Amino acid sequence: MKIACVTYENENYASSIKNEDIVLVQYLQEKGIDVKIEVWTDSNVKWETYDVIIVKSPWDYHYKLDQFNTWLEMLKCQNIRILNPYDKIKWNSDKHYLQHIENAGLNIIPTFWLKKNEKPDLLKYFKLLCTEKIVIKPSISARFYYTAFHESNTNNCALKTPKSGDFRVQSDFGGVAHLKSAPNQLIQYAKKYVEIFAKDCLFTRVDGLDIDGQFFLMELELIEPYLFLLHDKNCFERFYKALKQLLNIN
Repeated sequence: MKIACVTYENENYASSIKNEDIVLVQYLQEKGIDVKIEVWTDSNVKWETYDVIIVKSPWDYHYKLDQFNTWLEMLKCQNIRILNPYDKIKWNSDKHYLQHIENAGLNIIPTFWLKKNEKPDLLKYFKLLCTEKIVIKPSISARFYYTAFHESNTNNCALKTPKSGDFRVQSDFGGVAHLKSAPNQLIQYAKKYVEIFAKDCLFTRVDGLDIDGQFFLMELELIEPYLFLLHDKNCFERFYKALKQLLNIN
């Protein structure tokens, strides 16, 4: 069985992503898995020669959404297995999926949805949310407690913290992440998102906030989550076992 682990072309996003993918693929190769890193936008790749495509780190997909969708459709039409599954990726590529999650009765951070070209009364939302700051972002975009799961099993948990005076937790803006055990009730609640919306997925990252002991989802990452595998060497083994389980590899 031949497998491609898909990443992106631009290496300027974060060296940690590149390193995680490289170490992961090396680990899987040492375990006897026939896997190779491929760039999803590389026109020279013969995708038809692969049996499975792991959509691991296409971090630029939201800038090239039409191309990304065409690429996914091509893989689907050739009956190449996609991990995570095609329908999950399509669903997860638009933040409106959060509405489905909220409709299922699970917590998401307080969110209001604006229509295209709408001129919102922002003051109204400040009052409704009782806050001094709000975040406005497109429904298709990339980028706290986050929890990563492999095939419905908890893999690791981290606390992401912004630098002083900022709210952005990404390392590009001075944020830091530390592996840390979350309270069991938060882990159990986070699992509900996976059980309902991420079945048959190889990996899932549940990003959220602990607000007075309650978990509120920010994002359910099924397409290109950084999994912090380098922070715990046991993560690679768990990824390997989850992959074997999904593909029925002995």
